[in-house]
Amino acid sequence: MKQLAMIPVRRRGAWVFVLIALGIVGARMLSENHVLIPSAWWFVISIIAGIGLFQLRNAWAQATAAIALLCLGAGAYSARALEAQAHDLRGWLDDTPRLVTVEGVIEQPPEQRPAQRGALAHVAAYNPIISRLRIRVTAIIDDHGTASPASGSLYVRVDEPMDELPDDDALRRGDHIRATGFARGLRTPTNPGERDLRPRAHQWGVSGSMRIARAELIEHTGAQTAAFSRFWRSRDHLRARALKMILGRGDRYIDPARSVLAALLLGERDTAETFDIESAFRRVGVAHVLAISGLHVGMVVMMVVLMVRLAGDHPRVQWTLVLLVVASMALLIPARPPIVRAVLIVTSIIVADMAGRRYDRLNMLALTAAALLLVHPLDLFSPGYQLSFGVVAGLIALTPAVSDRWAPAAGSGVARSGLRYLVQMFITSMIAWSIATPILIYHFGLISPMAAMSSVLAAPLVALALAFGYLGLALMSIAPVMGEPILSAAIATSRWLVEVVMSIDTLPGIALRVPLVGVLPTLIALLLCIAWWVVLGRPRVPALSAGVPREHRVKIILIAATAGLALWIGTSWRFSTRLPDDVVLRIDTLDVGDGSAHLIRSGNDSILFDCGSSWYGIGQRTLPNALRALGAPRVTTIVISHADIDHFSGVLDAAEQIGLRDIVTTPQFIAAAQRKDRSPENVLIHRVEAMGIRLRTIGAEEQLMIGSIPIHVLHPNPKDDFDGDNAASLVMKIDVPTDAGARQVMFFGDLDRDGLAAFRDRIDASSLRPDVIEVPHHGSARASSIDFVKTLAPQVVVQSTGPSRVNDARWREVRDGVDWRCTADGGAVSVEILTSGEIAVDQPFARD
Repeated sequence: MKQLAMIPVRRRGAWVFVLIALGIVGARMLSENHVLIPSAWWFVISIIAGIGLFQLRNAWAQATAAIALLCLGAGAYSARALEAQAHDLRGWLDDTPRLVTVEGVIEQPPEQRPAQRGALAHVAAYNPIISRLRIRVTAIIDDHGTASPASGSLYVRVDEPMDELPDDDALRRGDHIRATGFARGLRTPTNPGERDLRPRAHQWGVSGSMRIARAELIEHTGAQTAAFSRFWRSRDHLRARALKMILGRGDRYIDPARSVLAALLLGERDTAETFDIESAFRRVGVAHVLAISGLHVGMVVMMVVLMVRLAGDHPRVQWTLVLLVVASMALLIPARPPIVRAVLIVTSIIVADMAGRRYDRLNMLALTAAALLLVHPLDLFSPGYQLSFGVVAGLIALTPAVSDRWAPAAGSGVARSGLRYLVQMFITSMIAWSIATPILIYHFGLISPMAAMSSVLAAPLVALALAFGYLGLALMSIAPVMGEPILSAAIATSRWLVEVVMSIDTLPGIALRVPLVGVLPTLIALLLCIAWWVVLGRPRVPALSAGVPREHRVKIILIAATAGLALWIGTSWRFSTRLPDDVVLRIDTLDVGDGSAHLIRSGNDSILFDCGSSWYGIGQRTLPNALRALGAPRVTTIVISHADIDHFSGVLDAAEQIGLRDIVTTPQFIAAAQRKDRSPENVLIHRVEAMGIRLRTIGAEEQLMIGSIPIHVLHPNPKDDFDGDNAASLVMKIDVPTDAGARQVMFFGDLDRDGLAAFRDRIDASSLRPDVIEVPHHGSARASSIDFVKTLAPQVVVQSTGPSRVNDARWREVRDGVDWRCTADGGAVSVEILTSGEIAVDQPFARD
């Protein structure tokens, strides 16, 4: 074991983490290639290697230890992400909802949420409050009342508000219940850039979801509640009371300051529809303050330490009190991964300090990160885990040396001490920003150049909000008269924080959206960032020989490597955002449920034809992530076909993220907006004008351009007046030039009945010979539409719809002999028209 003992303490923890992480990555790669090795095999090999570790010496001992750790990581991944428990619901549920009755135990009590999300949710015609909870299922009840054992948890949505804690009638954690509703497996990805949430859900024991129409379909079974659940009930009650104190008695979905304070103190991110606020925090580079992490725990610890030291030097008392405060925070805040990571990091360091033993903080951090991976191996691939441990590790390893070199000595005087403090804060923020930026680019395609300075400005306000907030909550529980003004001060501080962030967000160039970056460039960028800080942290040493000093040679190498990386990434971006030379036109129809969103591209140019869904939050993440994955992170023009919200509900949320500059629509859309002040169309027009986005109208016989290809508008005429909005849907025709002659593509929006009749009166359908069409009105099986599509006789039909219109038998005669692709049946659809004249159709997410 002498060879192992020679490894520095700091490196031991790092090697443990690296080897376990490599084992997880290896097991994941094997599973993606359909090589599934049971976790028991991995663990047996790990145990055998662990036994051999005590029998071998020198390099053999190190190799054996490495094998043990690799297999331990691989086994953890296989056990947590791939293997199912006995009677797991995943073997019984699929993508088709089925009516079922289950028995189980409540894992998370009901919480009220708005049914809709997004910038237009508040003007939705149907926007009720729903309830969400989680049930650990123990049995499935069949039609004869027989219970079959089952395991796994279900996310449950109840389509009406239920009582919440601290209401006495509310369902509580640990209650045994019976519930009836429609259950299904977790949704598979159906769009480019969409994360597959199933492995992470399986890691947490979740097997599917369930939708319940009414609250009375959940009933108590009368079984006794476990003692441990009663403890968690008390914790839920305490948290619910604290949340009620922060949000007040008003509308919980209105006041951004209270919502931000709830996020800061309790980790409550869903108290309000504050996507605009969250987006501003993200662009400015301080979104991390809205998710409780090591920053919040660290600030609270520093404040407690400062208070204790003002009363005298009592290390044992100090750390005991800190542990009590951290434990109290853990009781109030839900045990989400970032919070668990923060608490474990701080607790491990405090316990080591209290033990009075020498230790290395970076080593402790690495061992904590490795231990968490053994419990939740999929966290290795999550941005939260990477940011938490990556940034903290960077700060521990780099900040002391850089601060010693660049921060002025304290000396005497308040001014000099204050200057040193500010410089240290800026250095800390710059190190955190430089390490976080490659990770953020990889996961989100976002660069926030002002993040370091914004963090320096936001940190004091966050610290004050935490201090006033937690103190106010504590006093409100004991003496409300004393606690209320302190909590009001916390709300006021939170309001100042929001105003500061929103003010910074108005500055030009505050955030940059970039295309995809691969894993290898991201890792190289991280290593270069670390190398630059190491060089900047070295003390100045005079040259001892002629020629270029070693320090300068290192800088020259780093400059060359940084320039090479920038050239590599820039070149990849150049090619990733341009269609291949043999593709004249490409159409990507995204799966947005009941709605439409078609990305049309030629060369470097792109437009969106419609951008909406019946789920109004589609523009917050789904659409921007899909466009980025497709190589079109910036789409400057959106065409809105007509005044139905499922065709434009995502515009406002996606606008800033995709760089929107122009909206093109019909005069009939503008007229619909003017008929009612608070209509979605009216809100959209006023919001886009405030955002500086140009709005213009277009009608029949006019045209747009996509690259060098004209898009002809065939319907409606500007003066057409129809009773319904669908009749005024925009009809577009694109004649795509190829070596084999023009190929014709047509979009119809929701054209039907009166509009279709007017279109056919104006244009002879037999004169149109489209090769590719968007089926009118999502494929609604009306006789006029069926006859119209039959007359067009296209080669390819794309149907953007939800499940209700899939495989309608009335379209059977038209579907025969046509390449008919439906988003609800197989996810996003891509159509490429090649220079040869060939039409290539793909549906990459379709299930076999």
